[in-house]
Amino acid sequence: MIFYRMIENVLDDGMFSIAGFSGLPGIYCDICGQIWGNSNSRLRMEYPDGYFGSRRQKPISLDQFNDLKKQILDDLGGEWLIQDIEPGVDVGFLSLESASGRSCDFTMPSSNAIVVSQRFISFLMRSFITGWKAHPVIINGSISNDFYEIEIIGNAGLALCDPPIEILYMCNGCGRKTYSDYGKPPTVNNNLWDGSDISKFDGVFGGYVIISEKLGSLLKSESFEGFKLDKL
Repeated sequence: MIFYRMIENVLDDGMFSIAGFSGLPGIYCDICGQIWGNSNSRLRMEYPDGYFGSRRQKPISLDQFNDLKKQILDDLGGEWLIQDIEPGVDVGFLSLESASGRSCDFTMPSSNAIVVSQRFISFLMRSFITGWKAHPVIINGSISNDFYEIEIIGNAGLALCDPPIEILYMCNGCGRKTYSDYGKPPTVNNNLWDGSDISKFDGVFGGYVIISEKLGSLLKSESFEGFKLDKL
């Protein structure tokens, strides 16, 4: 099976910039002694104006964070009950500002955000591509009809590397993991991949956008702009 990594073909001046962040604070853990937060993910959920405030808050203790999670669930309930609420995550729909007059079909204005054109969304739908969800994007204060954020829901498991990546330590308090070093670039373990056309790794390489041979072949026959494909 052939897989590709989809990489932004960066323009000199990015198409969008992040307008602002809202989210949860990071934590400092009394058990493992680490200060951390998962800034590579976001809960794409609606919430009352001003409820979360800025993501750039000072870290809080693990006990304080657990109390905060309980308060969020008590206040918001509903869909929040099934979300994995982690330290440091961004919350809400992606808010952007136009940074240039350019336009392309694929861009990554931050490490946890993939923005694609309506044309690209239409292509994914008519091609029956799996492993993704589309979410609204706010551009210059208004919901866009031309661009959407892609959330990757396909999973490729833990990457294959030489030597293999191993979990060396997982804190039994905050859940933070420490991984072993890796050598050669990662590849997909077919036994762990869930079969989605768009997927992402667990752990160290969670920022990779992985696409199947089927999707790679289709993209090569299209005229989309803003990305390149690297074979894994």
